[in-house]
Formats: sequence, C-alpha cells, structure tokens
Amino acid sequence: MSSAGSNEPVITSNPAVAPEMAAAMDEVERSAPDLKRIHSFGAAAIPEEPYGPYLRRLAVLVFFCAFPALLFGVLFTSTGFGVTVITHLVEQVGISVVLLISGVSILTLLYVCDFSYWTGPWWVVKTVLMVGAMGLVAAGAVLSAKRYPTMPLMIYLLLAPAYFAGLRRLFWRDTPPAYFLGSLAPALFLTGAVGIFWWAFDITRRDEVWPGDNCRVRCDFYNKLSCPGVLSPAQVEALQSNPAIVNGTDKCPCLWVPAGAPPVARDSDCELAAFLVWTSLFIASTAVIIFSGVIYFLSRSFLARTDSRSLNKNVRVFGTLLSLGVLGLWVATQINGADMALSNVVMAFSGAFIFAVIVVVGASIGWDSLDKELTDIPLVKTMKNSFASDYLKAFGVFLFPLYCIFVVFSLVNHFFRLHLTPCAFKQTDEDKALWVTRICHKQLVSIRNWPWTSVLTKVMLIGIFYFSFSVGVGKITYIFLSYLNSQLASLPLGGVTAIFMIIGLLMFLLPPVPGAPVYLVGGVMVTNSAWVVFSGGEGQPKTDGAFWAAGMYTVMLGFVLKFAAISVQQKGFGEQLGKKVAIRKAVGVNSITIKAIKHILTKPGLSIGKVAILVGGPDWPTSVLTGILHLSLPAMLFGSIPVLFLITPTVLAGSLMLRQADGGIYTSLGSMFLALCALVQSLGLFAAMYFIEDVSAKHRDELEAEPKDEEVLEEERKDIERKRLYDAATKWQVLPALQRANLIVGAAFTVAYCMMFGMMGSKCFESFNIVDTIEDTLGGNVLNVVKPNNLPTGEKGFGWIGLGLFALSSLQFYVFSKWAGCKVAAAQKRGGGGGGGS
Repeated sequence: MSSAGSNEPVITSNPAVAPEMAAAMDEVERSAPDLKRIHSFGAAAIPEEPYGPYLRRLAVLVFFCAFPALLFGVLFTSTGFGVTVITHLVEQVGISVVLLISGVSILTLLYVCDFSYWTGPWWVVKTVLMVGAMGLVAAGAVLSAKRYPTMPLMIYLLLAPAYFAGLRRLFWRDTPPAYFLGSLAPALFLTGAVGIFWWAFDITRRDEVWPGDNCRVRCDFYNKLSCPGVLSPAQVEALQSNPAIVNGTDKCPCLWVPAGAPPVARDSDCELAAFLVWTSLFIASTAVIIFSGVIYFLSRSFLARTDSRSLNKNVRVFGTLLSLGVLGLWVATQINGADMALSNVVMAFSGAFIFAVIVVVGASIGWDSLDKELTDIPLVKTMKNSFASDYLKAFGVFLFPLYCIFVVFSLVNHFFRLHLTPCAFKQTDEDKALWVTRICHKQLVSIRNWPWTSVLTKVMLIGIFYFSFSVGVGKITYIFLSYLNSQLASLPLGGVTAIFMIIGLLMFLLPPVPGAPVYLVGGVMVTNSAWVVFSGGEGQPKTDGAFWAAGMYTVMLGFVLKFAAISVQQKGFGEQLGKKVAIRKAVGVNSITIKAIKHILTKPGLSIGKVAILVGGPDWPTSVLTGILHLSLPAMLFGSIPVLFLITPTVLAGSLMLRQADGGIYTSLGSMFLALCALVQSLGLFAAMYFIEDVSAKHRDELEAEPKDEEVLEEERKDIERKRLYDAATKWQVLPALQRANLIVGAAFTVAYCMMFGMMGSKCFESFNIVDTIEDTLGGNVLNVVKPNNLPTGEKGFGWIGLGLFALSSLQFYVFSKWAGCKVAAAQKRGGGGGGGS
C-alpha cells in the first residue's frame, strides 16, 4: 500500500496485506529497476526504497542538519563568536531567570489545563504557546551560559531529537520511519564529520590548540572570559622576571600566585565555560556522529521487524537511548586520564541524559508497562531472574526529587480537571475520589507495592558500581600509572618495555580496569624512552621520524600485550572459573543472551558482530566469558585483530602528550586521536549490544533448543528455595524499623554522592592527567586530588564529603547484607521457616 502523495512502499508484517506488499515491490521495481536495493532479513526479503527518493530526501536533510549546527557554531564556539557571546551573557543573568520562569510557567499551565486534549482552534493556541514556551526556556538556558556553562551544548543536543521529529511531521509525515531514519543517519554523520574537520582545521590554522605551549591558549581563553584568579599576560611576564613566586599546584603561569599575596578564589564554572567555548564544536560534532550510528541501527531495526516477535518501538528506542547514556559514562572513564575536563563534561551529560530518558519514559507509559515490555527484549529477559526489574526501579529512585515535582503537578492538574477545566477531560466517579490524576495514582500505588528492600539495596549496588568506575578506574588508576611513568623515566628502553608489559598485564587482570589507561600510559612512558633510542641515544637531538617510529613501536607492544591478556584471561581465568558451577550460573550460560554471544563468536571469519563483541566489549569480562564458554583461543585472537584500530589512536594520543610543548599540529592530532579512541570504543560497544539483541530475537527457537547445562539447572532450582527464604526474611513489611531506616539512609547517601561525582566532578577532584606528576600537580600528596570543603582560595569543594557518603553507604550495605545472611541461615536451620524480627 503506497502512502498518499508518495510512491514509497509501506513496510508491514501483517499477512493479510501480502498482496499490497507484492504490489509495492512491483511498484519499486518498475520505478527504479536498476537502482532498487533489496536486503534479506530472516526468511523475508524486505524492499528498500529506490535511490531517487532516498537521495533527494538525504540532500534536504543535510541542509536541515547543517542549519542548527551552523547556528550553534557561530554563537557558542571559538570558531564563531562564542567568546564574545559568552562574555556578554553574564550581563543578562537576571533576564535569563525571568525567561526560564516564564517558559516553565507557561508549560506548567498548559500541563495542568490538559493541553494534550485540546482540539479545533484550541490546537493552534496550544501549538503557539508550546513553541513560545520552549523558546523562552531555551533562551533563558542559553543566557545563563556563563553561570551554567554546559547549558548551550545541552540545549543543542537535547532539542535535536525534537527538531527532527518536527521536520518529519511537517515534511515526511507519510514516509515510513525506516526510510526517514535511513536518510537521516548519513546526513547526521556528514554534518558531524564536517564539524570535526572544520574544528581541527580552524584551531590548527589559528594556532589555538588547547592548552598550547606554556598554557598560552588556556590562559588566553580564561582572560577573554575574565575568569577570576587568572593573571593577565603583563602580570605573568612580571612574575616570570621575579624569582619570588609561588607556583602552587598548577603548571599554567596565569594561575600562579605572587609570593605573599592572599589566595584568589577561582571560578571553576568560568574556566569550564572557557574550555567549552574552545571544544564545544568538537563535542557536539562527535555526539552527532554517535547519534547517527544510533539512528542507522534503529532504521535497520524497523526494516527487520517482520514477525510477531517484533519489539515495541517505544521500548526499543528507550533501551537504545539508555544504553547510549551508560555508554557515555564508560567513554568518560576511558578518556579520563587524557583529559579530565572533557571527561567530567561527558560524565555530566551522560548522567543527565540517563535521568532524562528514565523520567520521560517512566512518566509517559508507566513503570509497570515499561517493565512488562522490557522483559520481552531477550537481553533484558535473561536478567529477569537476577532482579532486572528491581534494578530499573532502583534507577528511578535516583529521580525521586523530580518525581515529587511531577506528583505536585499531577495534584494541581487534577484540581483543574475537577473545578476549572471540566470539559478538557471527562471525569468518572472514580477519578473524582482521587487526589491526583489517574495515571499518577496508578504509579503511586505501584511504587507503594515495590519490593523496597530489593530496590534500595540495588540503589546502593548501582552506587558502588558507579564509584568503582568513576573514582576507582577514572582517578586512582590514572594516578598510579602517572606515578609509574615518573619513576621509570630514567630507565633504558629494555627495562621500560619489560616493566610496562608486566604492569600492563597485571592491570588487564583487574576486572574493572579497561584497556585505554594502559595504552595511554604506554604511549607516554614507552614512546618517551623509545624516542631517545631511535634518535641515536642520550644527548642526540630528537627527530620527528624517531618520534613516530617510537609511537608505532608502542602500538605493537600494546597489541602484543592485549593478545597476552586475552590468552591469560581466557585460559588462566575463564576456563578455570568455568569449572565452577556457581560461576557458570552467575554468568547465565543457559540464558538466551549468553547463547547468542556464543552463536556469534563461534561463526568462522571476521563478522561485524564478532569483532564488535571482542573489540567493543569490556576487556576482562569479555575474555573471561570466552574461557567459561570454552571457545577456541586462536579463533578469539583472530577475531580480536581489529583491536589495532582501538589501540593505535589510544597509544598515539598518549604519545602526542609528550609534544604538547611543541603546540601546533601535535596537540591537535592528540585531541583527534583521543576523539577517535572514544568514538571507536563507543560504536564498538553499541554495535555489540545491537548484534547480541538482534541474534537473540531472530534465532530464539534455535538458541532455546540448544542443550542446557544440567549442573547449572540444578543450582538454579536450589536458588529458588534460597531466594524464597531471603525474600521472606527481608520482606519490607516484616523488616525491623532499624533496618528500614538503615536502607533508606544508605540509599539517600548513595544518590547524594552519585550526584556529586557525576554532576559536580570538577568541584570534587583536581584535574589530573596521565602526564602530570604528583609532585607538581598535587603538591607531593596524592590525597590532594580530592578537593576539601574549604579550599585556601575560598572555593567550595565536595570531594571528601562525597567520599564520606560513599563510605557510610557502603558500611550500611555491608551491615544489612550480614544481617540478612544471618536471618537466612537461621531460617535454614529451622527447616525453611522465615520472617522478620528485630
């Protein structure tokens, strides 16, 4: 069946319309017999549109993509007039508050007046008010850019989906989603690629590569934005001519403090704004490229939906966006040692993105509906027995303050329905007896019936997991590797190589540690030593050719190290752990997801799915899993060969840190290689998730028919009884008041420290890169990486507060776990009884 005004065939999976499908395929073949593209998904051949309409739409979308990108680049980046705009915005802070309050007030009034039910002429009024209110909110957010530096970038990235949804509604309403998304993906990719190219070209042309030789570029941007505590070039020159200076803990001359002068409070928001003006075009363009990959996979998913097992579109999109947010946290950890400022920005955006996605979806379709539909996804369904749904609820707990606001709005909305706008929404007698709207009431009833013991313990587990990657890997690992780098600087190349291989292998054997920090420190440590040797030895001038040869030497070392780590992780850990039934049960060897992974990895050759899992997946868990599944080591090594595309940019990004003082093209290349590293890692991980879910859905019958591990099945049967005893002993209704308070306070502490570390990272920790030294950057004390509450400059830090909350929350989790274990053990001794008690 063709849509009105279009010869594009509509994709459908309904057998009753098979004649229309055949007619549509005939129409495509007649309109473009030589250009028609056909892809096979499963047993059905799904037609793709002719190249003609596809290319015309692509050309138009390239224009529409370029318009907001160009506007953002001109107004908020150093390529355009970003410095001038941000500088003048500080004078408009009062106006920004008025605009934000006005826009939010209009949106609130529309909500409580049930604007979604307005029809006829009122639909026009609603549309005008909505557009105006969103414009006021966006303008207010942008005008607060100097106080809240991430606002312009946040507005640009979060409004992009709404912008493209509006375009489709206006111009391509009758175009199938697969066709529209298929055209949008390359348009976005082209926009992002052009943005990155222009950013790199422009900063290289103007010799403004951050931080520049002797921090010239960094100080210049700080001065342009009049950041407090930053010396002018004349003051720096005067200090440099005077030996009586205090260097503090910063290498940049513009941040020195004259001897005897009182410390000056620096403005971290202003300094972050300066950094974002310089790098926003790069961040936005990278995000657009990643988003284009998401759009491409979604378009493939629409085309592949040909049977009754197709997943709900909203839930698929939700899962995709949520995975993208989690992936952002992973990428932030990967690049933390190379650029902590950029890492903090990525961490903040990813955390906010996850929360926004959960709020929108949870408030729109309800937690119970979301939970029910998510369990239809093979990747999620296999985790159901491990409290997957309670983990989803635990994520919702992090949004408790925002949900309270939603409840207040719902109460006001219900009052309007009953007394002020009764015609907008017909009320039943049941509705009139409620205090809030029907949807909110159902959500509150559902929330009241949540298994709160399980939910709150999982809140604390999520916090521990986040802390392990954000602080454990993101901070402690890089400080250790930086210390190692400084200690080995004087050793010969052979000694440096041997120690790097040993320490690197040991780091790979730690489950939370990703490969990126190991490659980065190798790029600094080994390249520096090899550069001297390849230049002819100590005392000889270092050459560019020797530098690149040293970098490639380190790349090959990283490649050998990765293969050695795969071998040890798979044979030494995976296969040995695989002999234990408890381990096989924990990883879910009988689950559809693990069987899908095995299905992908056992296929011969280098398929995209296999490479995505082996290269994009976390290092330790992936290799250990292949050992538990008893897969062929040579096949896994062969499938891991493309890891060179990840190792090379990561090592070279570390190597180019050695040439920051040279400025120019070297610093620019370092930023580009770091971006390429993050891009390869993120796309690889996302592709792995996509192919695992895809195989789980398409080959479900085949995977379910595979033999199961009987020993694991027996243990799972025993777990049912153990879980029954645990649930009986820890049920919220019978839990002692002291343990209830313990869980509530522990969860509150967890939410607090996650917000501190995720949204205010620059106020919790000092910026520390892998080429820094503890002596210079941290004043010789490694604990100085944590910002105290009262800094000498007067700046407020939250580092120790956050660490204290983490320690208390972890202690409370440990206390509850021991208490619950004792209760279960007592119930087992009594022969299966259980219950609460004090």
